[in-house]
Amino acid sequence: MIDVSELLDALARAKMTFELRPWGYEFVIDPGDFLLKFIHVDEGERTSLHYHDQKDEIKFIVNTDENGAIVGGDGERFPGGRVVRNLPGEAHRAIGPLDLIEVTSHHDDVTRIADDYGRV
Repeated sequence: MIDVSELLDALARAKMTFELRPWGYEFVIDPGDFLLKFIHVDEGERTSLHYHDQKDEIKFIVNTDENGAIVGGDGERFPGGRVVRNLPGEAHRAIGPLDLIEVTSHHDDVTRIADDYGRV
């Protein structure tokens, strides 16, 4: 069972950053053992198609319209109101307009397959 007071203490001590991305932005809370991110992908933009060697991600899709989604490497679309888990090795990308909350297990672990912004 989760000790809520320990969780709140960890979040209070966490490092918080705001990072602009070419596709939108991320607000990142880093309490040490995991990352909690609020991610916004602008309308008409998308993140790179990528995968992670170790990173295990759980995404809560908060807000989107009919065009926004998390898309798997096989093209399967996960629209708003869904919870999506991306295991290590699974290719995926986010397509805007989209807002999501992500809980992830690792920091810098990304291998880009395709990218609209030349970051491959």
